[in-house]
Amino acid sequence: MAGTGSSRHIHTEAAFREAWSPFPIEATPNKTDAGNGSYGICHVSDASRSPSPDPKRSPNSAASLANKNQRIAIMDITKLPFNQFIGVEHSQRESFVLSLPAGDHYTNHLGTVHAGALMALAEATSGEVLLRAIGHFAETIVPVVRRFECKFRKPATGSITARAAISDSARDQLLSDISTKRRGSIEITVDIHDEADLHCLSATVEWFIAQR
Repeated sequence: MAGTGSSRHIHTEAAFREAWSPFPIEATPNKTDAGNGSYGICHVSDASRSPSPDPKRSPNSAASLANKNQRIAIMDITKLPFNQFIGVEHSQRESFVLSLPAGDHYTNHLGTVHAGALMALAEATSGEVLLRAIGHFAETIVPVVRRFECKFRKPATGSITARAAISDSARDQLLSDISTKRRGSIEITVDIHDEADLHCLSATVEWFIAQR
């Protein structure tokens, strides 16, 4: 799939949800733009069911301690199995968050960076900034992607880097919602540039966060 054509894409990250989410997931594609820009949109259903009680989750059980260690071990987004597989790295560029190196295995039939690689980096970057903002609640929350929307602006070549940020007001609102409603959501905007510093993709990733 080229990053300059219209596309419909449902993006999930199985390893992340297996580690974090006890909730059912249902993805439904939405309409895509057929004009000058192209969009990829996915929706993940509201996680409205609480997990069933599990005696193995007792804070004193060996299984609970093992699960706790596993969750802590994957808190580095770049260490998630999928992200390791595709080579996501922490960016060395100032103000950027994550990156993918240059490589022929990231390219499409046009020789530019594949749309899937761009979207995967955008999703990972949104997760990284979310954890930076509220990661101190990692043991008490379950975050999952609810919606992913992106626009491919220019073909990308070489290595790609992504940046994103969460405003203080958006973070405060999310924490307030989690405190009062035990759940909340937040939209994170991600921008990706290639090694020539061309702005190649803009994405909005909506995360749903529930308290355990």
